[in-house]
Formats: sequence, structure tokens, C-alpha cells
Amino acid sequence: MTITSVLLKIGGILNVIIPILITLGVIYFIWGVIKYVTAKDEDAQKEGRNTIISGIIGLFVIVAVWGLVGILQKTF
Repeated sequence: MTITSVLLKIGGILNVIIPILITLGVIYFIWGVIKYVTAKDEDAQKEGRNTIISGIIGLFVIVAVWGLVGILQKTF
């Protein structure tokens, strides 16, 4: 087993999983926006804001990993 075949298998698995994770990340982000907008007090707004930030960070990490795997696949 070469590094190329390992990277191709990982890339194939990620090509299936990444769109699902992106969808879940967007749903989590939207949930945070809904929590923020419908919040009655400051604590609930803070919780919604934290959910929004976590969703954005999660989406960034998912897309970054997907991009790195794509670069590695094209390199090897």
C-alpha cells in the first residue's frame, strides 16, 4: 500500500462525509441565529452568539480539511 492509495481512500471517504458535515454545520449555525434572534434576555443571546461562532469555526475547519486533502490528492 502506497501513500497515494491511502490518500485516495481517505479522499474518497471525505468526499462522502464532508457534504454531510457541511450541511450539519450550516444547520447548527442557523440554529444559533434563531436562538440569538428569539432570545429574551442577555444570557440567551450570549448562548446564541456562542452557537453562531462555534458553527462558523466548525464550517471553517471542515472546509479547510477538505481543501488540504484535495491538495494532497493532486500533489501525489
